[in-house]
Amino acid sequence: ERLHGVRRPAYIHLSAPLEAPQALTSPPYVLKEDCVSCGICIDVCPEDAIRFQDGKAAIVEGSCTLCGACLKICPQNAIRERRSGGKPAQPSS
Repeated sequence: ERLHGVRRPAYIHLSAPLEAPQALTSPPYVLKEDCVSCGICIDVCPEDAIRFQDGKAAIVEGSCTLCGACLKICPQNAIRERRSGGKPAQPSS
């Protein structure tokens, strides 16, 4: 299946209901090396604040409303929350 000009991996399914997203204090960031360009984050963003840039997802910080939906939906955990002060948080294990 193609989405936004990128082929979505066949293993990604959106059949399970989503939990309520967590509210953020600053826009998240994308770990480019973990992004598989599936486009699910783009689909779920209510403000169209995620775009493909150089073939990977990128957050449009001025449009992000900090809803956190993209963090919950990313199957690769490539979208991460920032710590206070705008620095990337360490991934939770």
